[in-house]
Amino acid sequence: MMNVPGSSSLPGPASRRGEVIDFTPAATDPLPSGIVRQVVRSLARGRFGPGERLPTEDELALRFGVSRTVVREAMRVLSARGLVEVRQGSGTRIAPSERWHLLDPMLLFELMQSGHHVDLVHELTELRRIFEGEAAALAAVRRGKADLVRLEDLCASMRSALADAEQFTALDVAFHDSVLAAAHNRLLRQALQPLTAVLYSARLLTNRHYIAVHRRGACVSLAGHVRIQQRIALGQPAAARRAMIAHLAQFEADLRRSVAAAPPGRPG
Repeated sequence: MMNVPGSSSLPGPASRRGEVIDFTPAATDPLPSGIVRQVVRSLARGRFGPGERLPTEDELALRFGVSRTVVREAMRVLSARGLVEVRQGSGTRIAPSERWHLLDPMLLFELMQSGHHVDLVHELTELRRIFEGEAAALAAVRRGKADLVRLEDLCASMRSALADAEQFTALDVAFHDSVLAAAHNRLLRQALQPLTAVLYSARLLTNRHYIAVHRRGACVSLAGHVRIQQRIALGQPAAARRAMIAHLAQFEADLRRSVAAAPPGRPG
């Protein structure tokens, strides 16, 4: 597939425009979400690309084993995410990749986990570094007593949850949100909210990999959080920024290893 300028990991226009895409029955998830996930996952794995035509509404209903109403709702969801477009006289086709809403949690996670779009792992970390590095610096200046107590309590809870991937991940995500809260910039915090779900999935993937193999990885993650918390508590903005950036670099390395080791699918 051809590369899209500025986003080299995404597919370009399809070379098989006359072909019709096939899908499997959605017996395990007969809701619109099941159809949406199959289309998103097929896109992520390169089964088809921009410009290719989806089967008709009736054909999709038959192949998925669902009603036309369910298919119609799934198409609305996919259209809202910029993934499909309806062309008069030629049916529904996959939209150009530059229109895809890459901050959609399902799409972003499936693209990263597929192994075909590794550049997105770096781009996600780069985005976090820009936002969260500055948030940590602001938090070191603006944090209040309640913010410090919250961050310290979360680190203590993470230390007690090193063997529990789900709990450790929930605390991990809560910690980063609390750093954003401690920066006391409402727009900054809201800017990262669309990423909450995909960050949870990404961290759960890495944490499960760590805990299944050994606890060292979770301990390294915990140490990174503690360093951030300490720099914020000491009121050291430059040091807090560096601690966050170092922690996010570790996150990127962890995610790359975990994506390479994990089978396709969502972590939970």
